[in-house]
Amino acid sequence: MPRISVARRAVFEQALQVLSWSVGRNLLIDYRWSTGDPAASRKLAAELAALKPDVIIVSGNVVIAPMLQAAPAIPIVFVQVIDPVGSGFVENMA
Repeated sequence: MPRISVARRAVFEQALQVLSWSVGRNLLIDYRWSTGDPAASRKLAAELAALKPDVIIVSGNVVIAPMLQAAPAIPIVFVQVIDPVGSGFVENMA
């Protein structure tokens, strides 16, 4: 796992704790890291979709497209996506 990802993971989990969500108590998080390779991203997307999570969080344009294809019925929260409307990932920013 990249060093920056470790820091982001810690901040993310701390923010969830402020909202009374705690890993191991009332929350399970399954992290996956993509190398940016489209084939690997599709494989990871299929694996996550098969787990049938309540929500999926993704970062980056390379990952969101295969995730939307693999899990169309699962809510997906995304960050660091360039032009999500123009890329066709969402209809509008609302």
